[in-house]
Order: sequence, then structure tokens, then C-alpha cells
Amino acid sequence: MPVLAVLGGLCVLYGLAVLALRSGTLFFAFWLVLGAALLAGAWALHTGAWNAIGPVARRGICAVLCVLAVGFAGTQALVFQNFNDQGEDGLDYLVVLGAQVRADGPSPVLRYRLDTAYDYLQRNPGTRCIVSGSQGFNEPAPEAHVMADYLQARGIAPDRILVEDASTNTAQNMANSAAFFDPASARVGVVTNNFHVYRALRIAHKQGLSHVCGIAAPSLAFWLPNNLARESVSIAKAFALGDM
Repeated sequence: MPVLAVLGGLCVLYGLAVLALRSGTLFFAFWLVLGAALLAGAWALHTGAWNAIGPVARRGICAVLCVLAVGFAGTQALVFQNFNDQGEDGLDYLVVLGAQVRADGPSPVLRYRLDTAYDYLQRNPGTRCIVSGSQGFNEPAPEAHVMADYLQARGIAPDRILVEDASTNTAQNMANSAAFFDPASARVGVVTNNFHVYRALRIAHKQGLSHVCGIAAPSLAFWLPNNLARESVSIAKAFALGDM
């Protein structure tokens, strides 16, 4: 019981911190709900309410929790398959997936992606770069435009940067970016944060990209639990929608 209470409290505090630091999504609510559930479980065990609900209900709750735990562990195992992918040199194109932009420029998550793309483009002068992402309701400008400006400010020639500014999710990122090249023959690297590489590659393969690899950008340690948990939900959703 004390363990559940401590874990529940930590989840609530983490969710509040994610909310306060403006992650750009509503996923902070996941941590608040999870924390509340753990605290409720701790209370039920402490007061005896758990035993009062009856054996059938207890077994049903345990079965649901086991299914969720196995599903989470399975999706996390998939995520870590490509967590450290570094791609290969000499690619024809990079597709840099968009993420939140703010009034002062790319968010930290997006800067990691752009800096990783910049390093690759410096090593591979023959590679062109597609920056992909539209403008969200809480963003001051289209992600792709901010991304292009960032790379140009760092010295990447404008003629090496292609702008795709209509996509609102990963599936659209890949589909719309593929309009710039032949999916059957082009050698393409997808640049995104480490926790996102697996899903991005599966979506790319689903959409017919034959020669595609992942290039994993780092991510901030504080945000990693949130991003990993959110990615499990996103993978399950992508499978359900047939995107992967």
C-alpha cells in the first residue's frame, strides 16, 4: 500500500510539472488520472474496500490491469528497437518531422531534431532535407517554416531545404513528404526523437518507402517518461487505424 501511495503521489506531481512546463499537449492528464488511480488503490487496500467489492470484480480489475501492463511493456519493447538508430551516410533525402514551435522558435524537442539533421547535412553535402509540419492551434507559425529558418540560420543552403507545411501528424508527414521523391527508389532518412523512431519507420514502410532508415535525435530526460508513455498510446492508435 505505501508503494502505491508513493507512486500515485509521484505521478500526480509529474503530471502537474508537465502541465506547468507547457508540453504542448494534454497528455499531462494521463499522469493525473494514473496517480489518482494508484492513490485510490492504496486507499482501497488500506481501508479494506478492495475486499468488499467481491472476488469477481477483483479478478476483472486485475485482468484489465494485466492486459494494460503487457500492452505497455510490448509497445515499449518496440520503441527501444530503434531508440539509438543512426541511419547511414549518403542518403538522398532527410525528412525532419515537425514538433511544437513557440514564439521564440523551435521547442527543445524540435531543436534536437534540427540539430541532428544539421550535423548529418554537414557530413553529407549531397543530401537534401524536407522539413515537415503545419501550424497547430497553439503555434505562432507553421512548423516547417520555423524549421527551415533555423537550418538556414545555421548555414544550410536554402536550395537544400524543401518545405512541407500541410501535415498535422506523422502519417501525413510521411505521405506529404513523399511527394518530393520517388518512394520506390529514393534513399531516405527520417529524423525524429529517439522515442518516436520506431513508429515513424513503421508508418513510412506502410506508405511504400522502400529504402528508409531512422536517425534518432536525443530527448530531454525530464520529458522521457511522458514521451514514452504517450508513444505507447500513439502506437496502439496507429495499429488500430491501420497506419502501421
